[in-house]
Amino acid sequence: MGQSPVSDFLNTADIILGLITFACVPAYPMLQLWTTRTLPRGWAFAAMLPPASGTMLLGSSLAGIADHAGIDVTSLVFFAPLAVIYLLAISGIHALSEHRKTA
Repeated sequence: MGQSPVSDFLNTADIILGLITFACVPAYPMLQLWTTRTLPRGWAFAAMLPPASGTMLLGSSLAGIADHAGIDVTSLVFFAPLAVIYLLAISGIHALSEHRKTA
């Protein structure tokens, strides 16, 4: 017997959410460097909030990687999507504010 349509949908949604979450892990450092370099002074300062707030978290994740422990790396996996969302929001708000200045 096959699974119910709801179960199939939830399995698909779970896979998609997992892929997005894990894609954010390598995307976060690249996006962090890009926003810090391309945004003007005050916006770049706002873009520095994720590494400032996550320094201890990133340090413990790196220590977990060095010790080959799996549990410490999960904190980085959960931190990265939130940081990516924040950086994309900062970039979007900056773009909207620049658009309003020129309009």
